[in-house]
Amino acid sequence: MKKTIKEKMIAATLALIMSASPVWGVAFAADEAAEEIPQTVVSEEVAQPEEAAEAAPAVEEAPVEEVKTEEVKEEIKEEAPVAETPAAETPAAEAPKMKAASVPEKSETSEPAAASTEKKEETKPEEAAPVKRASSYKVTVKLAGIKNASGGEETATLSYTVSVSGIKTISASTLNAKVKTKSFKLDGVTYKFDNMWRDASGNEVSSIVIDGADLWEPTELVYTAVYSAYPDKTVTVNFTGILKADGTETESSTSNTLSSGVGWSFSKKKLDNLIPAKSFTVNGDRYVYAEKWEDENGNEFTSLSVKYDELDGDTVINVHPIYIKTECKKLSFNYIDGVSTGSGSWANKDSFDSYTHTFKQPDDQDHYQFICWEDPEAEITYQAGDKFTIKSADLPEIHNEINIYAKWQPSVTVRYHYNGEVAEVESFEDINVYDKAAEFDGIQYNGWYGEDGSMLAEDAVYEAPEAVNEKIERTVYDVYAKRPVTIKAASATWTYDGKEHSDSSVSVTEGGLFEGDEIVAEVSGSITKVGEAANIIDSVMIMRDGVDVSEYYDITTIEGALNIKAAPAKPEKPETPSTPAAPVKPGTPAAPATPSALETTYSVSAGTTATTAPAAANNEPEAVSLIENTPAPTADSVNIEDGDTPLAVEQTWALLNLIMTIVTGIISAVLLAGWFGKKEEDDEEENEDENEETRRKGFVRLSSILPAAGAIVAFILTENMNNPMAFTDRWTILMAVILLIQGVVALLAKKESKEEEDEEATEAINA
Repeated sequence: MKKTIKEKMIAATLALIMSASPVWGVAFAADEAAEEIPQTVVSEEVAQPEEAAEAAPAVEEAPVEEVKTEEVKEEIKEEAPVAETPAAETPAAEAPKMKAASVPEKSETSEPAAASTEKKEETKPEEAAPVKRASSYKVTVKLAGIKNASGGEETATLSYTVSVSGIKTISASTLNAKVKTKSFKLDGVTYKFDNMWRDASGNEVSSIVIDGADLWEPTELVYTAVYSAYPDKTVTVNFTGILKADGTETESSTSNTLSSGVGWSFSKKKLDNLIPAKSFTVNGDRYVYAEKWEDENGNEFTSLSVKYDELDGDTVINVHPIYIKTECKKLSFNYIDGVSTGSGSWANKDSFDSYTHTFKQPDDQDHYQFICWEDPEAEITYQAGDKFTIKSADLPEIHNEINIYAKWQPSVTVRYHYNGEVAEVESFEDINVYDKAAEFDGIQYNGWYGEDGSMLAEDAVYEAPEAVNEKIERTVYDVYAKRPVTIKAASATWTYDGKEHSDSSVSVTEGGLFEGDEIVAEVSGSITKVGEAANIIDSVMIMRDGVDVSEYYDITTIEGALNIKAAPAKPEKPETPSTPAAPVKPGTPAAPATPSALETTYSVSAGTTATTAPAAANNEPEAVSLIENTPAPTADSVNIEDGDTPLAVEQTWALLNLIMTIVTGIISAVLLAGWFGKKEEDDEEENEDENEETRRKGFVRLSSILPAAGAIVAFILTENMNNPMAFTDRWTILMAVILLIQGVVALLAKKESKEEEDEEATEAINA
């Protein structure tokens, strides 16, 4: 049978592929032969394997990858040369690329699949087993190079099962937790862990990301801990230029070896102790140690600190003390009082051995209370009668100025506004608002409000200002009393008469009004049908002589209740007897009896009835007209009532019952949504035993449907939402029990989820 051009090209390509690689060529040829090549004798036009092998370039240079059979067919079809092109001229690079399968090196199927032209029977090659990829693989992360306290190395291993469709991220905290010793010292060098890990390619990372799509087999990854070395540094400090009492110089030196993260400091006291004489006189010159030092760069300091990170290596630091040289000293002594007038004084001394002053107390000032005299620079205070003495030798400078300030305590004032009056309380200590204003006008005020309108707490305190040495603006706070009063809208009950009823009156139920005050309130509330309606206070003012004084009150409003009860039932009138039929003449057939249904009285409204028409005088039946005898119903006379809810025995429906019904349904929806999402995930990842566990756990979530359905049915059967609304009714306990049952179901489902997480965590640890 003569082959088509397409069959020729396929056969030639297969021969080329099989000659280039006996492994994947056999597998591919088996697939192609089953679908494209008729299982008959190969045509003489197919190129010999030897010729195809000579024409094909080296296959080893082409990347190997897995290609689906359908794609290969399409590629061959697109790349096929025009008719009559010899198969040997087809470039090997155009052949489809397949991922190598694991097969024995030598096999009968590794020989070229194309039969020679001398052979008339086709030999079907043996198919190679396709590579089957698992849904997940075990990944072992080996953490190497972890140092212990002595510098020895340790390793740690983390194991995970990663889905080929998932991504596993190992956080930095998980990796770094395996390093127990963050730093250690060895041979004079401190090593610190850098919180980084180096992979096999030398890349440093802080966390590890494993892409399941890259996994084809169980894998081990190795990461090495990264450490940095910090060698010790030697610091030498030379203290030079130190003067002794005779003016001669001396010096000292000290050294220290610093490790990474270690510092070396010299406090002011330690530096001062290096000075043998704080002050002395040589050749008429006065030298005073200034309690300061200076380095080689001219930087002055009172304490010295050396840090490891600031040193480039071994370092030498030279410092020397600072001395003040003077011939004589001057003193300016000032008494500063910025509150009182005329009490300040001062003294100037150009030359002195010592100076003494006795302090006096200035006169009290309005809104200020004297505390003390203070030397802020020396942090010394003085009271009246204390003496101040200073010697020339104690002064470090040539020109010395000492300022003594009078310290005063300003007062705090609270103005209490109540019922149109003002009471002022002033104090030099903190004022507790409620303690200072327990009672005014014989009335207890238990509510005080600040200027911003907010109510002050029972422990509200206005603090006295800080002490000052000059006048400041007076501190005054205004607070406002509000007498508590509770105003309630009227409550009333009527018997149903079809009319609208309301009551706009109000009354004081708690507290009271000041004399002469009256309430002006707007009340909205009305009722027409049988039931209950709220009587609400929309606005309220308390007036005094035409002026709104509501700010003097802490007003609480309470709504009233308007009720209409059903009218008593009226006695029914006796169901009028029907008119007897007229006598029948002899020979005249009797008129048929009027159906009993037409003799029924139809009740349209109270006091109105309709009956059937009497028989005609000629004893012949006449049509009965119910329309003519029944008055037309009006809106006032016809009262069409809704059908009763089977168990709604009350005339209200409960809002709390509706809320609990909705909550019960929401819990069921959340549990079911969570289960279906989990079930879909488990169906993809778990085996049959795990799926059985999922179905068992799902039963707990599915059982939440029963309380939800029960709550809905119970609400429908017990509540009529056409009635007025109430917060609770006799069925509230039932709805609460159903919600409680749903809560227990939710807790059980949560417990199952918690156990599953614990199992997963245990499996991860065991792995």
